[in-house]
Amino acid sequence: MPKLKKTTSTGDPPRSVPLEFINRLAEMHMAERELTIALPLLAAVAKSKHLKTLLQIHLEETKDHVKTTSAEKLANELLGALAAGKGPLKKLVEKASLKRAGATAG
Repeated sequence: MPKLKKTTSTGDPPRSVPLEFINRLAEMHMAERELTIALPLLAAVAKSKHLKTLLQIHLEETKDHVKTTSAEKLANELLGALAAGKGPLKKLVEKASLKRAGATAG
Protein backbone atom coordinates (compact mmCIF):
# COMPACT_ATOMS: atom_id res chain seq x y z
CA MET A 1 0.00 0.00 0.00
CA PRO A 2 1.51 3.38 -0.98
CA LYS A 3 2.30 5.89 1.73
CA LEU A 4 0.02 8.88 1.87
CA LYS A 5 1.69 12.24 1.66
CA LYS A 6 1.15 14.41 4.69
CA THR A 7 0.03 17.92 4.04
CA THR A 8 0.67 20.88 6.25
CA SER A 9 -1.14 24.13 6.46
CA THR A 10 0.51 27.42 7.20
CA GLY A 11 -1.06 30.63 8.30
CA ASP A 12 -4.17 31.38 10.26
CA PRO A 13 -7.34 29.37 9.76
CA PRO A 14 -9.88 31.10 7.50
CA ARG A 15 -12.39 33.39 9.16
CA SER A 16 -14.89 32.95 6.34
CA VAL A 17 -15.65 30.42 3.66
CA PRO A 18 -13.91 31.37 0.39
CA LEU A 19 -16.25 32.40 -2.42
CA GLU A 20 -14.67 29.86 -4.79
CA PHE A 21 -15.61 27.07 -2.35
CA ILE A 22 -19.21 28.29 -2.23
CA ASN A 23 -19.31 28.49 -6.03
CA ARG A 24 -18.01 24.92 -6.39
CA LEU A 25 -20.62 23.68 -3.92
CA ALA A 26 -23.31 25.46 -5.90
CA GLU A 27 -22.07 23.80 -9.11
CA MET A 28 -22.12 20.37 -7.47
CA HIS A 29 -25.58 21.04 -6.07
CA MET A 30 -26.92 21.98 -9.51
CA ALA A 31 -25.34 18.90 -11.11
CA GLU A 32 -26.95 16.67 -8.50
CA ARG A 33 -30.34 18.36 -9.06
CA GLU A 34 -30.02 17.81 -12.81
CA LEU A 35 -29.29 14.14 -12.16
CA THR A 36 -32.54 13.84 -10.19
CA ILE A 37 -34.30 14.78 -13.44
CA ALA A 38 -32.20 12.64 -15.79
CA LEU A 39 -32.02 9.40 -13.78
CA PRO A 40 -35.76 8.65 -13.79
CA LEU A 41 -35.81 9.24 -17.56
CA LEU A 42 -32.92 6.83 -18.03
CA ALA A 43 -34.56 4.25 -15.79
CA ALA A 44 -37.78 4.51 -17.79
CA VAL A 45 -36.06 3.60 -21.06
CA ALA A 46 -33.62 1.06 -19.65
CA LYS A 47 -34.07 -2.38 -21.21
CA SER A 48 -32.51 -4.36 -18.38
CA LYS A 49 -34.33 -4.82 -15.08
CA HIS A 50 -30.93 -4.81 -13.34
CA LEU A 51 -30.02 -1.46 -14.94
CA LYS A 52 -33.39 0.03 -13.92
CA THR A 53 -32.77 -1.07 -10.33
CA LEU A 54 -29.28 0.42 -10.31
CA LEU A 55 -30.53 3.70 -11.74
CA GLN A 56 -33.26 3.87 -9.09
CA ILE A 57 -30.70 3.25 -6.35
CA HIS A 58 -28.49 5.94 -7.85
CA LEU A 59 -31.46 8.31 -7.89
CA GLU A 60 -32.11 7.81 -4.18
CA GLU A 61 -28.44 8.44 -3.38
CA THR A 62 -28.47 11.52 -5.60
CA LYS A 63 -31.49 12.91 -3.75
CA ASP A 64 -29.46 12.65 -0.53
CA HIS A 65 -26.57 14.43 -2.25
CA VAL A 66 -28.89 17.27 -3.23
CA LYS A 67 -29.76 17.73 0.43
CA THR A 68 -26.14 17.61 1.61
CA THR A 69 -24.64 19.82 -1.11
CA SER A 70 -26.80 22.81 -0.43
CA ALA A 71 -24.15 25.52 -0.53
CA GLU A 72 -26.06 27.82 1.76
CA LYS A 73 -26.58 25.09 4.34
CA LEU A 74 -22.94 23.98 4.28
CA ALA A 75 -21.58 27.51 4.33
CA ASN A 76 -23.72 28.39 7.33
CA GLU A 77 -22.59 25.24 9.15
CA LEU A 78 -18.93 25.99 8.43
CA LEU A 79 -19.21 29.63 9.45
CA GLY A 80 -21.11 28.68 12.59
CA ALA A 81 -18.51 26.09 13.52
CA LEU A 82 -15.66 28.53 12.91
CA ALA A 83 -17.38 31.25 14.92
CA ALA A 84 -18.29 28.96 17.78
CA GLY A 85 -15.05 26.99 17.73
CA LYS A 86 -16.92 23.67 17.76
CA GLY A 87 -16.08 20.11 16.82
CA PRO A 88 -13.22 19.08 14.56
CA LEU A 89 -12.60 22.66 13.48
CA LYS A 90 -11.97 23.67 17.08
CA LYS A 91 -9.48 20.82 17.48
CA LEU A 92 -7.77 21.77 14.23
CA VAL A 93 -7.47 25.40 15.28
CA GLU A 94 -6.16 24.40 18.73
CA LYS A 95 -3.62 21.99 17.22
CA ALA A 96 -2.44 24.65 14.76
CA SER A 97 -2.14 27.17 17.59
CA LEU A 98 -0.11 24.75 19.72
CA LYS A 99 2.12 23.88 16.82
CA ARG A 100 2.67 27.53 16.07
CA ALA A 101 3.59 28.16 19.73
CA GLY A 102 6.16 25.38 19.57
CA ALA A 103 4.22 22.89 21.68
CA THR A 104 3.17 19.43 20.53
CA ALA A 105 -0.36 18.11 20.62
CA GLY A 106 -1.25 14.40 20.89
